[in-house]
Amino acid sequence: MARSRSRSRPGRRAARRADPAAPTPERLGHDPHERAEIVDPQGRSRRAWRALDTVEQMRIKGALGAAQVGVARRFQEQFRQAGLDPLAARGFERRQRGYGGDERALSARERVARMIAKLGGHGSLLAQVVWHVLGACATLEECARRLQWGGGSVGRKAIAGVLIAALDLLARGGA
Repeated sequence: MARSRSRSRPGRRAARRADPAAPTPERLGHDPHERAEIVDPQGRSRRAWRALDTVEQMRIKGALGAAQVGVARRFQEQFRQAGLDPLAARGFERRQRGYGGDERALSARERVARMIAKLGGHGSLLAQVVWHVLGACATLEECARRLQWGGGSVGRKAIAGVLIAALDLLARGGA
């Protein structure tokens, strides 16, 4: 009976043994990662791997300034507080209280609606890009595939430019 051999390369296996918490090679092929200092609820500091989101990648490349990153993070936080995140599971208590949820969620929805209105409303390209990339956490490529503007597709670089313009507009408007 023949023994099956492992087909992984020895170099990859050795790298994983050196840092067992490191992302797998397959995971590293998707998004850039970095080692980050994370503080747990007890106040202990740990170094962990984390994937960089679109806003962080654009900040590192110099495409976004501090004000634009701040606006992006505020939008993301309001989006999640409003319960608009498509990836979040809804609790059973939400059904009992009705659609609106609590006061905090309602005020967060109003803030998100004001930001979207500043970008030209839900039908505008600026608002759609912010909604998909910042709110729904889509990559620039995913957003470009989803959006059809003026009957044609929109490229990844164009989506990045639209996101920069939208964040700049919100930063200047005091969002």
